Amino acid sequence: MDHVNNDGTDKVEITVLFFAKSRELVEQRSAQIFIGKRLRGRDLIASILNHFPSLSVIQENLVIAVNQHYIEKESEINLKGAYNDIIFKFLPSSTVPIVTESKGKVHSLHMADDTIVITPDHLHVDQVTEIVGAPSAGAISLFVGTTRDNFNGKTVVRLEYEAYIPMARSEMRKICQQVREKWEVIKIAIFHRIGVVPLGEASVIIAVSSAHRMNSLEAVQYCIDTLKATVPIWKKEVYEQGEPSWKENSECFWAKKARSSKQSTV
Repeated sequence: MDHVNNDGTDKVEITVLFFAKSRELVEQRSAQIFIGKRLRGRDLIASILNHFPSLSVIQENLVIAVNQHYIEKESEINLKGAYNDIIFKFLPSSTVPIVTESKGKVHSLHMADDTIVITPDHLHVDQVTEIVGAPSAGAISLFVGTTRDNFNGKTVVRLEYEAYIPMARSEMRKICQQVREKWEVIKIAIFHRIGVVPLGEASVIIAVSSAHRMNSLEAVQYCIDTLKATVPIWKKEVYEQGEPSWKENSECFWAKKARSSKQSTV
């Protein structure tokens, strides 16, 4: 919806949806605001912070995405669509569009020989392994990430994952495409669990099959590293004692940007 401000500025209504720590800070899941149609990433950030001052405590670690695409702070943004999905990433906590799904619903995507699944249900290694099996495969490589019971001397009782599912699937598709450009593989499966993941259970399973082992081994390593770096899924550690903590992945590109920015100002 377009709007003309009192000063004659042409504006557009955007939807901001909050996730993880930012949802906790603003105490709401979504909001609609009017903002200038043409602006830079940093201007968009400033406007959001003006509307939601409680986010100022994490503003130094802010990265944004507009309509499922990450935006640099100096990038020009043209908000000319009727619906603009503004996503904010904060470190160590993040804000993304909330997606409400019924318990037990599986979000799956099958493209040729690539399978992507995001689900609140228990993950099964045997099931994922079977999906990537093929008569021409001489190797199947797996990565299984599980909930451990400790972090920096604290006792962990469970993990909780949140995801912006449409963008997460899109980023996972990109990972599959990149893998096929780099290695000769047969099938790829990426499964990620959301919601509560108890101790010892799997939060992510990645499987890749190939004719020869080196291709699948290297591809699985690339998949998990890139997933941690780019896919909008966030993890909260819940401890036996003390406040829960939204965790920062050291691999994620916005964490690296934040560290680089801090170092450049020293």
